[in-house]
Amino acid sequence: MKTEINPQTTSRASAFSLWMTSPMPMVTLVKTFDITRVVKTAKKRGVKFNALMCWCVNRAALRVEEFYILPEKGC
Repeated sequence: MKTEINPQTTSRASAFSLWMTSPMPMVTLVKTFDITRVVKTAKKRGVKFNALMCWCVNRAALRVEEFYILPEKGC
């Protein structure tokens, strides 16, 4: 069932506005991360770095309920 939500009233209003105006809105990062451990883990386990980063982003997104909200008609 669809429910209309005003994105400006959610806890991630600033992130939503950055995401909607981003030239590449799939993932918008606004913080610098130290990925040294991810690179070491990728080499140690024989996993491609890009695949491991996608897994990390997905794991983090699952914990934020606003990631389940999808815009309709470009908001």
